[in-house]
Amino acid sequence: MNRVGMTAVVALALSFGGARAQEPADARAVVDRAIEAAGGETRLSGLSAATWKTEATSQAGGQTRTSKATLHGQLPDRFRLDSTSVVNGKSSTYSKVLDGGKGWTVRDGQVKELDAEAIRETRATFYHKRLGQTLVPLKDKATRLTPLGTSVVADREAVGVLANRAGERDVKLYFDKETSLLLKTEMLERDERTGKAGPVEIYYSDHRKFGGLMLPGKTVTKRDGKAVIEVKLIDFEPKAKVDAKLFEKP
Repeated sequence: MNRVGMTAVVALALSFGGARAQEPADARAVVDRAIEAAGGETRLSGLSAATWKTEATSQAGGQTRTSKATLHGQLPDRFRLDSTSVVNGKSSTYSKVLDGGKGWTVRDGQVKELDAEAIRETRATFYHKRLGQTLVPLKDKATRLTPLGTSVVADREAVGVLANRAGERDVKLYFDKETSLLLKTEMLERDERTGKAGPVEIYYSDHRKFGGLMLPGKTVTKRDGKAVIEVKLIDFEPKAKVDAKLFEKP
């Protein structure tokens, strides 16, 4: 190969190497802007516990279910969901608790232990939602970010990032290119009803201030491309710690 050809090959290799080296920096910059838009790293890093109150509408078996729920979270691995739902005028209560490596549900007073697989899925679901709420884990050195380029989400131009972390499932996050607010996340999850794994997408909208943070006032969750639940955030209260009694087994 002559000198001109060799020079061209070296230049091409350097250009590709430079592009690869630049990609993580670009992804980090996307995350940094998103964290700032959501309230800043200081506020988000200090969010170790909180209580969410929501109202939701979902579809199951051709029936419409309305519900009100309260979620208590204590990072890294204590969560409790309490909900009251109404289907065809009939009311029922449901709770799901994750306390480290233990978990259980309570449906209309009946307690049921979560098996190992159910605990894994519950932890994965909370991890998915925690990334969307706090974003700060994306800055950990243990999290590898890969750019996903630009796309359109809910008629908005979005910038995507893939988050990969050992021991956790990959999560795709898409941020509004103009405002840097989160528009969508996606992760593989198992459907409790069918036992089959598939992509779960969460769409975020109606962002507004809650407790000093810019949070989505509405989320729509889709499984295999079909909307399964729409949730409205009614109240959000950041806390230093959640009452430990909430995680006591009945």
